[in-house]
Amino acid sequence: MWEPNSGVVVVDFQKEWKQNDSIYHLGRTNIVEKKCRTLVHEAQKNSSPVAYTKKLGREDEEAFSEDTENTDIIEELPDEGVETFERKNWDPFINTRLETFLKDMNVGHLYIAGMAVNAGVRECVESAFNRGYSVTLVKDCCLAETSEEMQFTVKDLQKYRFITVKTLKQVIEQSW
Repeated sequence: MWEPNSGVVVVDFQKEWKQNDSIYHLGRTNIVEKKCRTLVHEAQKNSSPVAYTKKLGREDEEAFSEDTENTDIIEELPDEGVETFERKNWDPFINTRLETFLKDMNVGHLYIAGMAVNAGVRECVESAFNRGYSVTLVKDCCLAETSEEMQFTVKDLQKYRFITVKTLKQVIEQSW
């Protein structure tokens, strides 16, 4: 059964990660994009709110510059019926309306996905956990620069933050 009062947060699914000349290039995004799109569609099908976070670089940074399309959310993700929250801080709850949005929607459980699991996704997971949300990390809807970073981050979040980790298939089959 889908967790009651659940929502989905997709962290920083932006074009910058796909740019070959970016220091943040993650390369292999296609499979994760498709899975993340499925996660969003399933949430919407079940009337669960969906939020995207969008990293904006500091003024002295080229990457994630507000002046480029690289900050745009990847086209493969639906934008209809989704709230987007821009952030300049690693924590997507600081100086954004994300928490207000989630509270207004009566969300108590978050399914979190995105790029990069060892940076923005981790910060979102930890911040949500610290704010009292129940959190499930949808690990195959996330990317990291290396598989080692992915494995370490997932294991660390499970061990020290007691975060539930599931695959998209597990979320769909066991939750909805």
